[in-house]
Amino acid sequence: MSYLEQKKALMLKINEIASMQRSAVQEADMQKLQQLIDERQRCMDAIDAISDDSFDHELADIIEQIQDIDKETHSMLEHMMHDVDDKLGSIKNTRIGLIKYNAGVSQIPPAFVDKKM
Repeated sequence: MSYLEQKKALMLKINEIASMQRSAVQEADMQKLQQLIDERQRCMDAIDAISDDSFDHELADIIEQIQDIDKETHSMLEHMMHDVDDKLGSIKNTRIGLIKYNAGVSQIPPAFVDKKM
């Protein structure tokens, strides 16, 4: 198998991994996503180890497909992070409100305090 064929095979595997990463993000399966990231990095390391600079149209197409999938996955992750941020903000606001409420409830209104004490 030539260096170019090895690169194509690895890039096709990365393309498959990129699709699985997109699915993992859609399913919010962060453990699976991390495993896929590690697997993808191993493929990238294998490509880096190939010391050949050969490149062709087919390889360029594979790389473009991977980039398109990565853009979509990145967009989904960004949306997910905004959702998490919104939920955390809501929790924080609820917590602040609860603290203020509890502080107000725990105080004895001045009208009920016996002034003779």
